[in-house]
Amino acid sequence: MQVLPWTTAADTLHRAKVSIAAPPHQALSAALVRYQTMVEHAPEGICVGQNGLLCFANAHCLALLGTDLQHMAVHPMIEYVHPDDRAFVADQQLRRLRGERLAVFEARFQRSDGSVACVEINGVLIE
Repeated sequence: MQVLPWTTAADTLHRAKVSIAAPPHQALSAALVRYQTMVEHAPEGICVGQNGLLCFANAHCLALLGTDLQHMAVHPMIEYVHPDDRAFVADQQLRRLRGERLAVFEARFQRSDGSVACVEINGVLIE
């Protein structure tokens, strides 16, 4: 299935009619495909962490981390953070889990080849 951009008003209107007429589960599935496509092609690294592991990362995030999906799924998130920044990043994560709203912060990722990427981290808690 190819997801096409919503480029014209007529196309948007047609898609809106289809969404209204479709059963709720089909409309939700179509919306999820559109959002997934948007996130996968975003020019920023986007990832989702759960229980200390990354359970989703778009291509840009994988490139920043210098990893692939198979490696990402079995290595703790903190391993991608530069050793000198791990305590700070872990503290930020704990504060976020306690419900604090945090400002964007900078940290370094260390890739498996040893190179370092400086990044801004803007996380949110998804419940």
